[in-house]
Amino acid sequence: MNGRLHDRKRRRAARRVRPGTGRALKPFRWWQPTNRALFHLELPVEGRTVEYSVDVRHWQQFTTEDGRGKAHLYRDGRHHAQSELPAVFPVEGGVIEVDASEYGLKR
Repeated sequence: MNGRLHDRKRRRAARRVRPGTGRALKPFRWWQPTNRALFHLELPVEGRTVEYSVDVRHWQQFTTEDGRGKAHLYRDGRHHAQSELPAVFPVEGGVIEVDASEYGLKR
């Protein structure tokens, strides 16, 4: 039963993904660790390496009406997709899951 429930939640999260704007990824500054999380992942795609970056602003969880923040996915430094948390972004060869906890990010 847990497997089906997990699959249903993953499918629902994948439907929330919206296309990105193409804007550039802003650099991570030294004062941002308390309000921003930025993770990078390099994946081999068709003979070259593609860098995916996930950017989450922690304060968005407190300023939105529903209490959910947003995760932004960047591909090679350009905004590729965005979704409300929890998020499941499809990438070549799998997915990138992002979920917030009280102390940062879970996945």
